[in-house]
Amino acid sequence: MKNIKYVSSGGLAFEEEKDMRKLERYAAEGWEVDGFSLLGYKLKKNDPAERIYAIDYCNKPDEEYFTYFREGGWKHVASQSNYIHLFTAAPGTTPLYTDKTTEIDKYEAQQRITGKAALPLLIIEVLLLSGAFGDFSFIAPFMNKVFLVLFFILSVPLVFTGLPWFGFTYRLFKLRHSG
Repeated sequence: MKNIKYVSSGGLAFEEEKDMRKLERYAAEGWEVDGFSLLGYKLKKNDPAERIYAIDYCNKPDEEYFTYFREGGWKHVASQSNYIHLFTAAPGTTPLYTDKTTEIDKYEAQQRITGKAALPLLIIEVLLLSGAFGDFSFIAPFMNKVFLVLFFILSVPLVFTGLPWFGFTYRLFKLRHSG
């Protein structure tokens, strides 16, 4: 029997709660999170346990950051890029975010960060796309193809910054307009 399992993430900007519930179900089946993996999580076989999970974002946290959560009953499980931090706790532990205002602050910060990366890429993509269909035969006959190739290459980082920006923007909209 395999003792390691990889499960995909729905994308934290879009499905953070679903991901956390999925990890809780796996914990109940005896699979605990061992870390992040490419586009998901690495799980290892363990005894079944009731756990809750939560995500927080903090760039290069210090020991005080982790102590704060530990004192609240949360155990640090793993970090991705020293920025996304996964915590686990016993059911009934006070959530990481207990009010709408602090939760909005959490997602506004993520929206700003992803937006700062996505906006320049979007501008470059628009320029490249317009260049791909412009008339650059006076420079070189192949320039349109170069612009098109560059457009497709830069589409990858735009997807990984633009989609999260949309996800955080939508999440903020829902939080601000919920009762």
